Amino acid sequence: MAFQQQPGGFALFRNIRKKEGSDQPDYRGEGLDTDGTPIEIAAWIKDGAKGKFMACQMKPKTDPPRRDPSRMPPPRDDDSDIPF
Repeated sequence: MAFQQQPGGFALFRNIRKKEGSDQPDYRGEGLDTDGTPIEIAAWIKDGAKGKFMACQMKPKTDPPRRDPSRMPPPRDDDSDIPF
């Protein structure tokens, strides 16, 4: 049986694509808020007065941005610059 996320739960995974010195999160993940709405989780490992801790952020999960066809340039009919 496949894993199913329960409301109020999430899973974090190490961000293996993080670039050194960037402000990208150390861990990323997805889950569901208590209402069952999909969320994205980001966590950064920080050093504090009492040792290391994780600073976390969560936000509603959104679909990747789609291109608005009305803002795209019209297709070109002039193919005179094609070398063949």
